[in-house]
Amino acid sequence: PYTTLFRSKDTTPPEITCKNKITVTKGTSAKKANLLKDVKVVDNSNEEIKATVVGKYDLNKAGTYKLKYKAVDSSNNESYKDFELIVKKKK
Repeated sequence: PYTTLFRSKDTTPPEITCKNKITVTKGTSAKKANLLKDVKVVDNSNEEIKATVVGKYDLNKAGTYKLKYKAVDSSNNESYKDFELIVKKKK
């Protein structure tokens, strides 16, 4: 009799779903801006994966910031999704 050992390797990156643009008012706190509020990450491993924000931005400086969401699963598969953060001047 023979025994066969098969190990599958997860090569599928997580899938990120998010808004393409987020607009906040200058001076908004990071907690209130909550850039991860509408971000969903799904992976074939069924593990819970949290996204992170990649890039520099300043909630106290008006402008448009091109940022990315990043998600990494336990097999180190990475995925990125672009979004814009628009910080508007106070009226």
